[in-house]
Amino acid sequence: MSDPVPGFVPLVSVIVPARQAAHTLAACLNAILASEGAPLELIVVVDGPSPDGTADVAEAHGARVIQLSDRLGPAGARNAGAAACAGDILVFVDADVAVRPDAIALLVRSFDDPPVAAVFGSYDREPSRLTVASQYKNLLHHFVHQAGRERANTFWSGLGAVRREAFDGIGGFDSARYRRPSIEDIDLGHRLREAGREIRLVKSAQGSHLKLWTAFGIFRTDLFDRALPWTELILRAGRMPTDLNLAPRHRLGVAATGVLIASLFGTAADARFIYVALTALLVAVAAGADIFRFFVRERGIVFAILSVPLHLSYYAASGLGFAMGLFRHAAGPIPVRGFLETRRIFTNTSVLAIGEVAARGFSFLATVHVARVLGAAGFGRIELASALALYVGVLSTFGLDIVGTMRVAVDPDRARVLARTITSLRVALCCVMTAALLSLTWVVPRFAGIRMLLLLTTIPIFAESLSLAWLFQGLERMKRIAAVGILGQAAYAAGVFAFVKRPDDILRVPVVSGFGAAVASGALGIVAWRALRRLPEEKVSGLTKALLTDAAPLAAITAAGIVTYNADVIILGLLGDDRHIGIYRAAGRIAGVFQMLGAAFSTAVFPSLARESRVRENLRSALDWAVRTSAMAWIVGAAVLIAAAPLILRWTFGVSYEEATRTLRLLFLAAAVVGVRAQYRSALVVLRQTRRNLPPTLWAAGTSVLLNLLLIPRFGLLGMALATIFSETLMLVLMRRQVDVAFRSVPS
Repeated sequence: MSDPVPGFVPLVSVIVPARQAAHTLAACLNAILASEGAPLELIVVVDGPSPDGTADVAEAHGARVIQLSDRLGPAGARNAGAAACAGDILVFVDADVAVRPDAIALLVRSFDDPPVAAVFGSYDREPSRLTVASQYKNLLHHFVHQAGRERANTFWSGLGAVRREAFDGIGGFDSARYRRPSIEDIDLGHRLREAGREIRLVKSAQGSHLKLWTAFGIFRTDLFDRALPWTELILRAGRMPTDLNLAPRHRLGVAATGVLIASLFGTAADARFIYVALTALLVAVAAGADIFRFFVRERGIVFAILSVPLHLSYYAASGLGFAMGLFRHAAGPIPVRGFLETRRIFTNTSVLAIGEVAARGFSFLATVHVARVLGAAGFGRIELASALALYVGVLSTFGLDIVGTMRVAVDPDRARVLARTITSLRVALCCVMTAALLSLTWVVPRFAGIRMLLLLTTIPIFAESLSLAWLFQGLERMKRIAAVGILGQAAYAAGVFAFVKRPDDILRVPVVSGFGAAVASGALGIVAWRALRRLPEEKVSGLTKALLTDAAPLAAITAAGIVTYNADVIILGLLGDDRHIGIYRAAGRIAGVFQMLGAAFSTAVFPSLARESRVRENLRSALDWAVRTSAMAWIVGAAVLIAAAPLILRWTFGVSYEEATRTLRLLFLAAAVVGVRAQYRSALVVLRQTRRNLPPTLWAAGTSVLLNLLLIPRFGLLGMALATIFSETLMLVLMRRQVDVAFRSVPS
């Protein structure tokens, strides 16, 4: 680069990306217009529709407004501003930053040194928001930047400047990779350094941050928008920086926080782990001692103490993000092009997983209470009735939930007519299947003794037939699914603890379960009615027939899959006794929690696979990624749970159920196989090759029945588990082959 021409005054263009920023933009622009130094070209790039009047605020302050029709994210918005401006120096200021009067001049003056290609400043000591979370986040940023090296290895676009020729030379911000606020500025700095350009940190160039932070918002941002993408950048670069918040002492703090969390869980097994937890806490606090001393000087000892949980949360998010980044890197690259948004998938997975943990936690506590109160024999009768009633649930659902999810994901405007039609069909099917089940009790003498129990067990199935969880899955409103799941299971658990207190209370269990299901379905129904009433009421010719046609193969496949899942319980009910059913199903319930928790990933990824199906290559790439990711997660989870199986049984169902330990270990392996297979099942659905699911499922169902008949008399509970894992593995292998055939048969 040539030396600057003597007397030459560069034109400075200030670019402010803004979206829904009217509440902070006025203060931001007023501060820029009051800045010292060279004349400014002020550009505000409105990133997609902003109905709060962001563009009006910008125009009122005399800024040149660039209105983007679609949302590109801050990276794309800054690129658009840079392409439209005339400046030799590009100054980037976030819409929630009010710069000090001398900040921009200090940045621009730094370019008097020819080697300097980019400079950036920091937040000041006076965040505008006075909540503990806001002060913590902004003061931490200020401290980290003020303690950093002036010859920097990174860049910050909240208040930063770049020479135009350097910016254009590396292609600007990576708007394809970073479509939302993330580390697009750190990535820019990395590429500048790779090109041999120099970046400076100008500590005196400061601005006030106007954002209101919450504790949850900090954790989510640190995890998904900082730690996770930063890890991916580190892995691409092949080296770990040691500046700013990646200094070795902070890595120690991350490790200590991980030990702290693990030790707190360990106290459930051995109270002595509390000493490990306390030691880890001291190490984590010591790792951030310089930061806490700064907090004491700035805000006092009380604020410093209140900030400790927030800082531990920061360490936890950093560690979790690093682990997830390694995990995703090992799982393989994710296509940048296409509709697959991995952040959304991981967010939805996290939401569903948290909801599943809470909901299944309530359900599991209720199940343990029932098993302990009723004893193994009474619990076995409940489980036998549930195994038979499960067929009513599957055939009354008839695959309509999966078809509905896919249709809503692709065409959400028809959500209202789909909700009405599918709900009506499910209720009608539920009535037919309940009548068929009850008629069975007059044919099979073994089931006659549990006729009333069977009838009551269909109550939750009727309630669940009204559930619109499939609708919210298609709309990717996972928080609502998680919330009502927790609500329903909490109601069930409360009812069980209140009304099931003696062995002869067995008939109350399905009634209370039905109440919990009704609470969940009713809550979702209210939310759905409010959301869908704005959509047009329309009649779609032939919709009922089309839905049943699409769903019929899924119903057959699911029914056959249920044979694989619970044929063992029914066969044991015919060949054995209620006590052994209870012991086996105790292990099955534990493995089921693991399986349902892992299923959150396949549930979250399904809408994205449905959108990716528009381009076969994108779907193939996305499916491969989903399979690798789920396989790694299941393997790690299964290994941990297999080792802990005896403790888990003892803590939950009690010593009398410990004979199911080996059975439980095999069922954990079977759950892992099912979790991986779910991705292939989803792929066949979105390829509209659902019928290809049927042959593998039928083979697995037949194998399961045959093996159970052969192995139960000889090996008992262990034989049932061996039959389960063999048949599930067979289905996985056959289904993978069907997916390969489907991809070859479907045109690009």
